[in-house]
Amino acid sequence: MSERWMKLAVVGCATALALAMAEGVARWFESQPKAEKVHYLTAYDPELGWRKEANRRVENHTNEFDVVEETNSQGLRGPEIPFEKPEGVYRVLMLGDSFLEGYTVAFDDLVSERLRELLQQGREETVEVVNGGTAGYSTDQELLFYRRDGRRYHPDRTVLLFYVNDVWFNRSERYWRGSKPRFVLEDGALRLTNSPAPPPANDEFAYAVSGGRGLARTVRQADAWMGTRSALYRLARVAATDSPFAKRWLIRAGLAEVPGEWKPWSTRPSEALEQAWAVTEALLAQLRDEVEADGSTFTVFWVPSRAAVEPDDWQRTREAYAMDGEEWDPAEDARMLERICQRQKLDCIVPLERFREAASDGEALYYREDAHWTPRGHALAAEVMAESLRAEE
Repeated sequence: MSERWMKLAVVGCATALALAMAEGVARWFESQPKAEKVHYLTAYDPELGWRKEANRRVENHTNEFDVVEETNSQGLRGPEIPFEKPEGVYRVLMLGDSFLEGYTVAFDDLVSERLRELLQQGREETVEVVNGGTAGYSTDQELLFYRRDGRRYHPDRTVLLFYVNDVWFNRSERYWRGSKPRFVLEDGALRLTNSPAPPPANDEFAYAVSGGRGLARTVRQADAWMGTRSALYRLARVAATDSPFAKRWLIRAGLAEVPGEWKPWSTRPSEALEQAWAVTEALLAQLRDEVEADGSTFTVFWVPSRAAVEPDDWQRTREAYAMDGEEWDPAEDARMLERICQRQKLDCIVPLERFREAASDGEALYYREDAHWTPRGHALAAEVMAESLRAEE
């Protein structure tokens, strides 16, 4: 063997040894308990994809909040509420995702609990609010939850919290929490697919391959393969994706896309986004029909994203994801939802201006790192909701 090849072999062996040692350190680091931790209460559910486990108690610690989250025997936050509704009870069922589950705030600060307190004022009958929120749910899972569990509470009013990422994931069979059921439109009718949802295999669901062609798709496939096998790669991946510069560069290079959850902000929707909106509209109409058939009144409440409320946050988001030009608007999903509500004659609450006014007055409605509502954000949502619901009574 020539001296040149000998040197290359030594360098190769040293590099392999260094990578192996770094991989070992990365795996050790991943296995260590973290001082800051948000616990996920969810477990696999073949009908819904995942659900919150019953009778669980966890403590969520970050540098922004310390919260105890508990579930009852039905896997919901809040006291035990029997399915049968007693006489003299006015009951509200709320459907939604992590904004409603509210893992960032104590139970007493939840939008559902604040709404209960506001609706109880001046009312003789007892008000109960059932918090049916589960982190990661989209409209499709909320419809399925209503069919299986929600309607059993016999609500007088059903309120659906709608967030921008619901749109894209209504057309998806996968989310980072796991596989999920999916509805497709066939001749204008909804058909359920991917049900029962398959259980997650290792951590592959966290690196779902979606979108892109050619080199971009190859990069995503390599990302999925490496992400499920190497702790060192996962750490490097987190560091890269947390960098606004890296995100912007990858998108402009065609190696990544604007995340699907933010695509509903586009004023020039792609064919895939138009399909997602069509499925979303059908899901909302279907849920309304089933709720009303059960004798309940249906309301949709649009959850403002932080980017839609705070101009500085929108500017940071635009820069991070290369959302150049006038194509992108963080209130576009609200306008689309309002059009759907008009076409389908849905009761719809869009509190954008109230949230913007409160934020401009210096109220902290969202956490800086987590981006979910603070206690004040939950309270404001409940105030707007209560005003609207009372006006309809």
